[in-house]
Amino acid sequence: MPRPRKKLPPEFEREIRELARDGLGASQIHEYIQRKYSKDTELRAAAASLDYKTVLRRAREYGLPDDSEPWTLGAATPEEAAVVMPVLGVILAENAAMLATDDPFLTAIARARRLTVGLAKWIVRVAAAAPSLPPEGVYAVAKEYRSWEIQSAQGMPRPYPTDLDALLACRPWESEEAAKRYERLLEAGVVKQPHFSPLPPIVIRASGRVVRAAAEAGEKGADDAKTAREA
Repeated sequence: MPRPRKKLPPEFEREIRELARDGLGASQIHEYIQRKYSKDTELRAAAASLDYKTVLRRAREYGLPDDSEPWTLGAATPEEAAVVMPVLGVILAENAAMLATDDPFLTAIARARRLTVGLAKWIVRVAAAAPSLPPEGVYAVAKEYRSWEIQSAQGMPRPYPTDLDALLACRPWESEEAAKRYERLLEAGVVKQPHFSPLPPIVIRASGRVVRAAAEAGEKGADDAKTAREA
């Protein structure tokens, strides 16, 4: 009988998923979470008791490597380059910001991240499906599709991410009306909320409350919600 999946706080799941996919090892991720949440009043105890083996299992699940070749402009079509280059700019800007901190852990993340041919394929698809989605959103959504593809190809099949299809089809970031339509679908269970947060600069207003389509690691979003309600 398979071992029951241990439940973790959503914040920890997000950290492990993102960091494993960026190429970090389980020991690095485990140390980072314990350090980062050591002063968080709500998650301090959970971080202190976080089991390394649980992190290791999650990292193996989420962090299957992308073995496709690095993406280069020289091998791309002009149409592909027009879509992928802005996303590459986002990746490099994030890497530069991490390197500027002089934090060894963030430096390791910045050095491990790369843009692959397999990921670029999904970047093109996502951008075509949702032209109004900013490059950082395209990047995050494309990573989720690519992760599904890798897991399926390597014998770890999981359901197709229809939640992402629904997100791109509804485009709740475009207007408050679109956000409310999407919120109604979520509340009725017709579509599922993606388990990740793809759109860092975008706040969705819906049904009198704020649904963030992306949040930076560790951010609670309370200040942003207050700002959005008062705007």
